[in-house]
Amino acid sequence: MELKKLAETHGLSVPDFLALIVKTYNLVETLNKIINLLGSSQYITGEIPVSEDRSSTSPTITTNTGNITRNTGNVTTNNAGDNPPQQAQQKKGDACSWLEERKIIVESDIADRYDRNTRDRLFKKWGDVCKAEVVEGSSERAAVDRQLWDELQKKINMINSDSNELAKKMLSKDEYKLFRWLRDQGVLVFSNIEKRWKIVK
Repeated sequence: MELKKLAETHGLSVPDFLALIVKTYNLVETLNKIINLLGSSQYITGEIPVSEDRSSTSPTITTNTGNITRNTGNVTTNNAGDNPPQQAQQKKGDACSWLEERKIIVESDIADRYDRNTRDRLFKKWGDVCKAEVVEGSSERAAVDRQLWDELQKKINMINSDSNELAKKMLSKDEYKLFRWLRDQGVLVFSNIEKRWKIVK
């Protein structure tokens, strides 16, 4: 009688109700087999396993108009014109880019802004990472852009006089600035015997 009432509750005859129960049971059995075959319910539910690190960086797709970040189903966009790109901000304050722009950085020019330890790290980076020429003078250091250093070495060999006016005519503005600093710091000396300038390290 109970079975008949349940069947009537669902608007089915007893045979149809029994058939529905069998189909449902078969479906559950089939799902269980699939779950066991895959080894984890994550493939059925789409959930992330507990052992997986949820704090990992969300994947980012970069487009011409900005970034699309996928994070647990949420999509956020960032138009390229809204904020300066992070890479550009990093490059602006990068030591190598700074030296590339200025060509020569003398220690006394940055002494007021940076303490001794910070200056030591900067000069080490300019030499090791930026591949610049770091010159030790009699009283201070200077970091020189590699291209500027190479160009000056070529040109000073053509200056056969200790005249500042001649050097100023033959050298560019940056080259002459470096020339004067090297001379004043005792790194660049003129040989009266050989009639040429020589770099002494």
